[in-house]
Parts: sequence; structure tokens; C-alpha cells
Amino acid sequence: MICYKCGSHVPDGSRTCPVCGNSFEKEMKKPDSRYRAPGGPKERIGFEIGDLVAGRYKIKSRIGEGPSGVVYRVLDTEMDVDIALKIMYKSVIGDEAENKRFQSEMRIARKIAHQNIVRVYDIDRDNGYSFYTMQLLEGLTLRKIINLRVEKKQTFGLQEIEPIFIQLCNALKAAQSYTYHGNLKPENIMILPDLLKVCDFCVAKAIGLEKFVKLNEANEIYLAPEVRYNWDIVDSRADIYSMAVIIYEMVTGEKFKSLPVSASLKNPNVPKAIDSFLNKALSEEQDKRFDSFDEFIEEFKKVVDKESAAEYESGPEDEEFIEISTEDFELIEPQEREKTRKRLPKDRIFFSVEEELRRQRDEEEGEEVAEEGPAKSAKKPQIEAKIEPVEEAKPKEEIVVKKKIEKDFEDERKPSPPPKPVAKFETAKKESAPPPPGSGGGGSSSMLIPMMILIIILALLGGGVFLLYKAMENQRERDRMLLEQQ
Repeated sequence: MICYKCGSHVPDGSRTCPVCGNSFEKEMKKPDSRYRAPGGPKERIGFEIGDLVAGRYKIKSRIGEGPSGVVYRVLDTEMDVDIALKIMYKSVIGDEAENKRFQSEMRIARKIAHQNIVRVYDIDRDNGYSFYTMQLLEGLTLRKIINLRVEKKQTFGLQEIEPIFIQLCNALKAAQSYTYHGNLKPENIMILPDLLKVCDFCVAKAIGLEKFVKLNEANEIYLAPEVRYNWDIVDSRADIYSMAVIIYEMVTGEKFKSLPVSASLKNPNVPKAIDSFLNKALSEEQDKRFDSFDEFIEEFKKVVDKESAAEYESGPEDEEFIEISTEDFELIEPQEREKTRKRLPKDRIFFSVEEELRRQRDEEEGEEVAEEGPAKSAKKPQIEAKIEPVEEAKPKEEIVVKKKIEKDFEDERKPSPPPKPVAKFETAKKESAPPPPGSGGGGSSSMLIPMMILIIILALLGGGVFLLYKAMENQRERDRMLLEQQ
């Protein structure tokens, strides 16, 4: 699982984080910001830790709560796996008519199957409480990642947003044939190490749009105008509006207030084309927004291409370019980068949760080192004093080497003396003389013993093989005689 304070991966079942010391028991008792209600007293749920819901789901811990209900981590005793269970408040889903609408809408959510959508498993009612179970995720909400950037006074570039944007569009396109989301916001987008998932599909319609809007007043900036005021005409274009609000917040670091927007003035690193793109997607009237997610994606890619061209000075817009990964881009020679665009994969989030949190930890560690710097500077003169003698010794070594080289050249310049004649009897004497002790002359005697041992071993092995062969021959002969007698 992941520590929600520092983002480190820790073993399942840990009571504290080994990196930051965060207590998970305390975190379980605190309501998660993803499910926190706008204010006021919380309605009490008639289930406690350890209770069995619908005779199947054993409550293990409380994940958090929101304006419509409480989310628990439970054990599915039939499947023996941990999942998430959301119990709706009775004030939200109370009477039988409301429960019937809830069951009908959540069954639609259960039909949606896509890698970027949280799966809904079971929809039921127990002790007067309507609930549904869903996939349990170990990750961070997009709200958490946005807040990490805001704390560092940083914003997102369009190339960073692009993988998130495309996965969101893919999820909403997959659900379009069933329903719209209607409540898309950073709290409902979960970022995992390799992809994102959208949760709470059909919850708005299951509660009833009128009641839903009242419950979500704190986050109404993400709701399209028709969701707030004209529920009969709501369609998937409401989700395009919500996505534009999220993009504006990621680019500028500020929440959307009103039209028109000028994101390029607040963030000079993005092209001016982002302003017209966002103003169209944020239009108060549905018909003035993008008609489909395909058009939405196509126009966003054009804006990203303009950012890429401006950032890497890749040349005229009508010239053809080769798109490669970041790693390959860094390996290319500078003169070869003119016709190359540094682009990231579009089918996954290029920055994972681990990378984002690692970046934050590295910056924090860098600040700690900077604070300790003055204290360590007092020791610096001592270290330099130790290095000085080594530096002084280097010229001496160079002089010695130089003299040696000059001497070698002088020796080479001198003519070599003629070879001294040797008498024939001296040569014969040297050849017949025995080798001195310790020289290579005694090598033949020293190798004799190992060779003899090797010969003996080979003889023994050969004898053994021969005896085994004879034994087998005798056995075959006996078997043949027995067969003849029979």
C-alpha cells in the first residue's frame, strides 16, 4: 500500500510508515479529503468495524466519508479479497423509491468495463442502508498531486497533462453509450503507478441531480451549468466542461472562477492557443462546446504540438518530424534534434505516482542538505590542508618522469657496441652445464609424478569399465539360457 503522507510504498498491514513515521491507524480514523463533506455534522452509519454487511462483507477499516455516504475497506468473505464498500446515508437514499432509483442507476455503472474506470461489483441494501461495492485502489487522487504542485508553487505543462487528458477522454468515451459522469473532479480521479481510474460513475443520477447539487455545493465549480440548473438536457458535454475546469486548474494553479480565461497570462510556458481552447470547452451553452471527445482530443493535441514546437524550437509547422521518447531524445546528437520532437507515450501517465513523490522527497532532502551546509563549512579548511601536499608532489613526479625519458633518449642515441665474440668451448660448456637449482630445468621431473598418478587413475577406470562390461555379458548369457530352458 501507499503512505498518504509521503507517498512511499510500504508493506500491507504496516502500522506506521518506515520513511516518515506516519501512523496508519490514525489515518484510518480521519476522513479522507476525497470523501469529506462540505461541513456540518455527519450522519451516523449503523455499522462498526468488524460488522458483517449483508452477511458477506466484513468491515476492516474506514477509508473516509463524503456528502453522500461512508467508504469502508471490507473483506469479501465469499471471494476472500479486500474491496471497497460505500454505504449511503439514509438522508440521501432513504425510502423505497429512492432505493429503487439508486439500484437502477448503479446497475448501469456495473455494466461499464474499461481499464480507466473503477469497476462496480455488487449493489444491495442491508438494515435500511443502500450500498455498493467497488474495486479497491492503492494510489493518490489527482487532487493530492495538484496540491503537491501548488505547495511548491509549480504548475503542469501541457505535455504532462496530455496523458491524463487522453485517459480521461478514453474512460468517458467508453461510458458514453451508457451514461455521463456529471461529477468529474480531481477527487474522483485516482492516479496509480501506471494509469488512472475514474470513480463514482452514475452516483449523481442515482442520488437525483437536485439533491446531488445541494450536497456538492463545495465543488460546484466543476459542475456544468446544465447540471446545476437544467437537468433535463445534461449529456456527455457536461463532462467536457468539467475536464476543462480541471485543465485550467492544473495549468494555472488556480481554480476556475468565470469566463473568459487567460491561462497563458498566468502561465507563460503554455501557448496562447490554450486560451481559446479552454474558453470554448467552458462555454455556458452546450452547443458552443466541443461536440465529441474525439474533437476534444484532436484540438488539445494541436495545442500541445504548439507548446512542443515552441519549447524545443523544432522548426516550421509544415515540416515533418519524428516523434520519439524522452530517453531516446537525450541520446541524439544536438545537431540531429532539429527534426525530432521530444514526446511521451500517449497511452499511459508519463509521470507515475512514485516519480512525482520521489521528486518531492528529493527536493526536501536537498533543502535539508542546504540547511546543514554552513555547519559543515567550518571543516573545509582542514580538508584543503590535507590535499595541498598531494598537489605539491605532482610537479616532482613530472620532473622525475621527464628526466627518465630524456635519459632513455640519450641511451638510444648512443651507438650500440659490437657483440663480443664467444669461444666455441665456452658455448659447449654452457650447453652441457646442469641447470641451476630453482630454474626451469627440473620441470620434467616435477611433472612426472602427476602424469603417473593420472595414468594409474585412467587404468583403474578402464579396468572398472571392463569388469562391468563382462558382468553384463554374463548376465545376458544366463538370461538367454533360462529362456531356452523354458
